[in-house]
Amino acid sequence: GSMSRLEAAAPEARRISYTVSNLLESHRQVEAPREFMTNFAAYITAVVEVVNAHKGVVGVVVGDHVHASFNAVKRCASHAKNSVETATTLRANLVGQSIEVVTGVSSGMAHCGSLGSKDVKSFCMFGKCVVVASAMERFEVA
Repeated sequence: GSMSRLEAAAPEARRISYTVSNLLESHRQVEAPREFMTNFAAYITAVVEVVNAHKGVVGVVVGDHVHASFNAVKRCASHAKNSVETATTLRANLVGQSIEVVTGVSSGMAHCGSLGSKDVKSFCMFGKCVVVASAMERFEVA
């Protein structure tokens, strides 16, 4: 028919929670590359472990920003609680390793689905809660 693949795979609207984390002052840490790489590896490992333990999915890692969703890719009835617990657990676990992170968390409706072109496709989430979580992370003070 005349319907394109993108129209046929329209995103589904659902209530999700979104957590964004970021290494604090990472731009200054790069001056000591060995220490930064050790901290960065510990940070990414911790984020993935904590997100997985709380039934979330790490979707995007851009530099030292990690985006995780709850109830978007896989179902999670307690998504809001799990998203907040991910942020608090992550911060508590990394403080013991002398790694400071800032986080942003938000819940709300989002459109979720696999979008893109025939060459590049990704599971995406669009909604105010994604924007709010990112903004909260940027403006948090550890």
